[in-house]
Amino acid sequence: MSFNDKNYLIDVMDGRLYKYQKDTFNLILFADAASYNKSGNKSMYAIFSEIVELPPILRHAAENTIFHSSWSHSNPDFNIYLEKYNSELDTLIKNGIEIDGRVFKFKIHLLMCDKPAQCKVCKFTNFNGKYGCIKCMHPTIYTSKTVYPTLETVNNFYEMENLKNKDKISYKKKEPLKEISLRSNEMYRKQAIEAERDEIVNFGVQGYAKISDWILIPDRVYYGMMHMTDIGTWKWLFNSLFDSENKYKIFYLGNKKNLHIL
Repeated sequence: MSFNDKNYLIDVMDGRLYKYQKDTFNLILFADAASYNKSGNKSMYAIFSEIVELPPILRHAAENTIFHSSWSHSNPDFNIYLEKYNSELDTLIKNGIEIDGRVFKFKIHLLMCDKPAQCKVCKFTNFNGKYGCIKCMHPTIYTSKTVYPTLETVNNFYEMENLKNKDKISYKKKEPLKEISLRSNEMYRKQAIEAERDEIVNFGVQGYAKISDWILIPDRVYYGMMHMTDIGTWKWLFNSLFDSENKYKIFYLGNKKNLHIL
């Protein structure tokens, strides 16, 4: 659940992607892994889901969580995993299920997982790789680590690279970027087709992903709260409030009609 611009709690069913259809259940699909040996090179992966149409208190209850399958591997191929070992999902999506003469349809509403699992499921490069964001076309730059700086910083970095490598025969000059655009569903699909055909990593996309038969990527790929909130944006904001460098800055919680000034 989250806040909308009217300052009250809303649910996933109130989001722009959700559309009610009679006799149709929408599933939020989860993928996660846990290491079970000391070296960490073996993990147990699990696929499970929740039913969107249930009220949140029932949706998240353990007894209402649908367990699909688990698989142990050091580097799993999720295309094989989803196609061969989760065929009931294909069956549900294509044919639905009949109960007392009434046919209920099923759809995958969202994929929710952390970044490492998301990369494996969506056949995408990791967050520390070039074009590592599945949601946008930020090219990233590498200094001592891969980072996602501002457009101005990226272009300054390109300019320095061009000067440093201008005499190298094999070097291709990097042109300044005009903007960092969002990655659309159509763009992802085209990049996946080209990556599969040419056997390359194409703007972060490594090839065809079975999950793309069920959902639109990246619109229906959602980052888990633990990774984007608990150790991400909120942690940054919280630390910023107590950073002496920001003591003259004003932070707002809520919109400007209902201010909570910190």
